[in-house]
Amino acid sequence: MGLVLEKTVMAGTAQAGMALLSILILFFVLSVLIYNLVDQQTLDIHRTSAFVGNLEQEQYLLNAESFAIAMLKQDRKKDLAAVNKPLMDSLSETWAAKQTLDLDGGNLRFRIWDAQGLINVNNLFIEDKLDEATLAAVKSMLATRKAMLGDKESKILLDFRKTQKIFADLDQFYNLLGIALPVRAALDGCMIALPPDTKLNVNTASLPVLQAFNTSITSGALQQLMDERRRNGQLETLPGYGRRFGLSSRFFIVQATGSYRNNTLHMKSLLFRNSKESDAINVVSRETSAFPLDAMERGLCGTGKEVK
Repeated sequence: MGLVLEKTVMAGTAQAGMALLSILILFFVLSVLIYNLVDQQTLDIHRTSAFVGNLEQEQYLLNAESFAIAMLKQDRKKDLAAVNKPLMDSLSETWAAKQTLDLDGGNLRFRIWDAQGLINVNNLFIEDKLDEATLAAVKSMLATRKAMLGDKESKILLDFRKTQKIFADLDQFYNLLGIALPVRAALDGCMIALPPDTKLNVNTASLPVLQAFNTSITSGALQQLMDERRRNGQLETLPGYGRRFGLSSRFFIVQATGSYRNNTLHMKSLLFRNSKESDAINVVSRETSAFPLDAMERGLCGTGKEVK
């Protein structure tokens, strides 16, 4: 009887131990599940917060784009109000100055660049032939960084023309000719891909850009041109330049940097302004990045800075 009782007690103790062990295992599994759920929820919250933060930053940067559009509209209205004067855009105008705005939660810095102060690679072609003046300018620019454009590259360009017609962006041009990344970085603010026959604005083009064009103008005459532009704020004539050059612009680049809630985001937009309608300004393209976009003011050409 005592032996049976002892066995019964031992069996009960073993069962209790197994039950306790099962409870402990269940508690451990539940703890892991709860931890994972909390961890995933925390991660989701951080992701959502980051996503919302990026949206807020992008919306913040769009203020710069809207402000730039308003400035360009006002500039065109002023030009149209002037009687018997051609439309002109120059670096002496308000839109060309750096802008800083202190807003709730951060600050916004932006600048408008004249895209037509750059060499347009889509002007390389006149129908199915190469435009000699633009070709010479592109060659000159590439040569400053020991990147050559010879007969082989000219043939590549002509073959491209037969199939693609125009360059969608500058990277397509660089990729076609195999231009290295350091050369591209050095030429920030020198070249761009705009619609064919978009004229270069001599009132906003930098001295390196104007020097790159192989025209009949001498170095001395070019310097006089720059002195006149700096002294008067703009030029009204184009001595020594041909049909590829003009005095006003329709394409502009807005580069903005926004610091908001301890985060920084960069934006670059390409705007198109109709030459006849002051209120018609469209956003052609827009890109945002956590890293600085083309450092145009630090490149070889320094587009947007008045020549000294």
